[in-house]
Amino acid sequence: MTTLPDDGARGATTGATPDAPAAGPTPPDGNDLADFLASLEKRQSELGSSIKQGKATLADEESQHQKLKKQLGDVTRTATDLGKGRTEGRALLAEVDRALATAAPLIERLDDDTRAEIARRLAEIDQDISDAADVVEAESGKLDQLQKECDRLHGEAAARQAAYDQALSWLTGLPAAIKQQMGTIKGLRAGLDAACTAGQALKACVLAAEVTTHRGRLEEMVAPDQETQLITYVRSAAKDLADARAALATGQAALDDQRELLARRSTELENAQDARAGAVEELHTPSAPAAPAA
Repeated sequence: MTTLPDDGARGATTGATPDAPAAGPTPPDGNDLADFLASLEKRQSELGSSIKQGKATLADEESQHQKLKKQLGDVTRTATDLGKGRTEGRALLAEVDRALATAAPLIERLDDDTRAEIARRLAEIDQDISDAADVVEAESGKLDQLQKECDRLHGEAAARQAAYDQALSWLTGLPAAIKQQMGTIKGLRAGLDAACTAGQALKACVLAAEVTTHRGRLEEMVAPDQETQLITYVRSAAKDLADARAALATGQAALDDQRELLARRSTELENAQDARAGAVEELHTPSAPAAPAA
């Protein structure tokens, strides 16, 4: 979109180089919770000493100290819960192994084809659920991309609206701008006339230059070409705005459709997960006997 040229001078901008970010705590060498917990305790102790000795900004150090205190509590609870979970998990694994060992002789009574068919159908049930989950994940990724595109289109439409408003304000503000320019020229001309009457050559020279500059601007404003140019800007901005709104509408429609599709796919996944128990039960439920012939 074409924008109206700016007659004013543009000032240069300068920026200072930002300070380098402060280094964070050194990560622990070990990879287990005990090492991580030890590193947090060490860091907490260092921060406590730093606060007492006044080596850093007190407020910042105290804030970090409180955060580490919470992290320390969270990791301590995690270590405790994880230890308990591991103990209970190992016990359950042992119970499962005993149950499988007990069931093995009974299962051996089934022929190979029956056992193979059960394994195939179980794998098929789980594969259907896995496929449905993959579809949900893929559709969710598409939704994220469409959301990003829709956000971009919203920003583009807002920018086009601002450009249209600006172009329209130039056109509708032209009469006021002409009036203001005329007032400026009248004041300068009065001063020029007074300088000439008083024989003030230097003042007359300066005011004549000013009057000439403003006269040229007024001449441009009242010329039909200025009106035509501004109307052209408004029409161009209006077209850009219409295109942006149309693109946004298309993007929003695609986003809404994707949301609906994802909702359907998510429902299908939930249905498959909910139906798994029933499908597995059917594998070991005897078929109902056929009804006797009439």
